[in-house]
Amino acid sequence: MSCQNLSLLCICLLSFACAKTERKVSPAFYHWQTHLQLSTMERSFIDSLQIEKLYVKFFDVDQSDGPQKTKALAQLQATNFNKKNLEVIPTVFITNRTLYKLEDKDLKALAQRIYKKIKTLRNDFDESPLTEIQIDCDWSLKTRDKYFKLLGLLRKQFESEATQLSATIRLHQIKFFEKTGVPPIDRGMLMFYNMGELTAPETSNSIIDLKLAEAYLSRFSDYPIELDIALPIFSWGVLFRDNKMIKLINNLEASALADTSRFHKAFKNQYKVVKSTYLQGYYLYEGDRIRLEQSPITTVRAAAKKLAALNKAKQLTLSLYHLDTMTLKNYSYDQLQEVYDQFIEK
Repeated sequence: MSCQNLSLLCICLLSFACAKTERKVSPAFYHWQTHLQLSTMERSFIDSLQIEKLYVKFFDVDQSDGPQKTKALAQLQATNFNKKNLEVIPTVFITNRTLYKLEDKDLKALAQRIYKKIKTLRNDFDESPLTEIQIDCDWSLKTRDKYFKLLGLLRKQFESEATQLSATIRLHQIKFFEKTGVPPIDRGMLMFYNMGELTAPETSNSIIDLKLAEAYLSRFSDYPIELDIALPIFSWGVLFRDNKMIKLINNLEASALADTSRFHKAFKNQYKVVKSTYLQGYYLYEGDRIRLEQSPITTVRAAAKKLAALNKAKQLTLSLYHLDTMTLKNYSYDQLQEVYDQFIEK
């Protein structure tokens, strides 16, 4: 090979290397409890996984019978919280029924109240610049216009502080975005869980079902705003009575259903109550059925791999739902690190 050709080859290889940029992935957790007081295990996972962001639910917005028509519920209480290298993202959950009953003329006042409430609660433990807030709402076609208007008003409230506005996005809102609409936000957070029919007795796992999700991902690349990703690491029991879903039992594990004098494993993750009893504070009747739903690490990792191939964003947040000692004890550091690693280009 001549020197000229060798030089040309080197230039081409150098250009290719420079053109290839690694994806920047910010590992995160959701914190969905009222008390923001991290346990030793929670802090250990945060440090070991080098978590950069914590999406913290500050409060819920629900309808009210009072003159203000809305009220803030489950407000955050931060007790001796040390953020220690964590960026805390205030997250607000808004019920769809709130928007349904709200009048357009009340949206501006609600946006102002949300803004003030976030600032007040945040000032108790964080004085750093506010880079992002997130709104969580599973809007419907009937509430879409009100919700989008509310987001626009919130965006104006925070624009002087250069604060990004993000919002949660569900799978059906990806596939049918022309119909459901695209919210006026800076980024979306795809909630890749709660995708099955929770109340249907025949459902296998409503938390995460990759076969079911596949039908909704065909339009992923068409979605007009960049998406961050949230994956599940939680479990629950879905309690049925007379073939009707009546309750969720959070953080339920198979070990709690191991007593064969009270529970009979009928099929895979389906259990039948054979003797009336208490379970985690709930009274169960003979004949009740429980569907135990979990987030298997193999499924979560496979979901991450699938979404990493679809998501072309060069900078994104990958968040796990949610940070809780009862949840974390089911996983190791290495297992969760493998989930984050699926988004790192090899």
